[in-house]
Amino acid sequence: MKVLFAGAECTPFVKTGGLADVMGALPKALKDVDVILPAYRGVLEKLNTEDITTFLVRELNRKAEVHYYHDNGVNYYFVKQDYYFDRDTIYGQPDDAERFAFFNIVVKKFALKREYDLVHCHDWHTGIVPYLLKGRIKTVYTIHNLAYQGVFPKETHDFFAIEDPSFYIYDQFNFMKTGIVNADHITTVSETYSKEILGRALGCGLEEELRKRKKDLSGIVNGIDYDEFNPATDPYIKFNYSVDNFEQKKLNKRELQYELGLRPVDKMVVGIVSRLAEQKGFDLIFGALNKMLKEDIQLVVLGSGDERYEHTLLEYVKKMDVAIHIGYDEELARKIYAGSDLFLVPSRFEPCGLSQMISYKYGTLPLVRSTGGLRDTVTDIKDGGLGFVFERYTRNAFYEKFMEAVESYKLGWDEYIRKAMQLDFSFKKAAVEYKLLYERVIG
Repeated sequence: MKVLFAGAECTPFVKTGGLADVMGALPKALKDVDVILPAYRGVLEKLNTEDITTFLVRELNRKAEVHYYHDNGVNYYFVKQDYYFDRDTIYGQPDDAERFAFFNIVVKKFALKREYDLVHCHDWHTGIVPYLLKGRIKTVYTIHNLAYQGVFPKETHDFFAIEDPSFYIYDQFNFMKTGIVNADHITTVSETYSKEILGRALGCGLEEELRKRKKDLSGIVNGIDYDEFNPATDPYIKFNYSVDNFEQKKLNKRELQYELGLRPVDKMVVGIVSRLAEQKGFDLIFGALNKMLKEDIQLVVLGSGDERYEHTLLEYVKKMDVAIHIGYDEELARKIYAGSDLFLVPSRFEPCGLSQMISYKYGTLPLVRSTGGLRDTVTDIKDGGLGFVFERYTRNAFYEKFMEAVESYKLGWDEYIRKAMQLDFSFKKAAVEYKLLYERVIG
């Protein structure tokens, strides 16, 4: 099979969130898969690439150069068009509709020229590709987060010089809806989420379209790249450790306390690395935080997003056992995974989530709400698992589960840490499932 991955971001080249981690790790696990993505500012300068072809996108009267780069068994193709992609940020531009319309058209042209058997499209940024390739090349469309759909004015169809009813919802152009309607198969990033989005609560207005495609919809749980996330080799942490010497984790905890100005005392360190958004359960955290801080804990938060959440968090900086870092810092994120005892992911909804799987590898137990991929990857300690899981999305349910974690920590977690670090959330299983899916779709 000749398979092409198309997406807007991919580690190690450009990353804003979990989509990049999946785009970076899954092709390596699948092997013999190519990847195409935009050439954002500064990306090509760091790589020894080869300019292999040029396309004229007549609909937008602009040319695209496609540059080739090979690394770790994967062929990468970068779409260079400086007018669209040489920007300070990769999303949130006034002309995002036009920018990604251009990218979708180039993906179509490239896939046809290279005669791929299947194109695997990821999230709204590639939602028009299944329409453009329909009847010519098979497509799989993966929804990483249904809440972000690529919604623009109806006139966006002008960029494609075509108009079709599948483009629109509520009289607006919708990239994601187009992908859902036209792809040969649709996947989400966890089995539970594939069922949740069929209902109104998490269907985000597309539940009817998804129910129409129910027989072509499946969920495959994401994994993580253990070449990237591994405390035994992680260059960002001072004391590397594995399951054989996990006691070194305590030294990383002390380093984290020193670096963030926390008292170097033997308290349970509670970590959060997250986008600051309503989805991530911050209303629950803030509703219980004053009571939580009365316990024998220290809180460490790294994230950015909603300004109201940023402002609320900064109010807690004055407290003795709290450290807040607004923004994103990959090095600090790894240090928090390695130096924390408990990791909070109390999401209102979570398509998959990677942080709970990463925290396990670093011997940090997750506290999660039972939703989406969190339900599929974390089992409560009371049920024989290695995490703390609450069902109802209420601050009381969250706080009660937090207190269970506090009491459990006092009894000692060494055995839990050892077992957690041995869990396997690599992409091996997902890769097998995707290969079988590709074969079925190609027929």
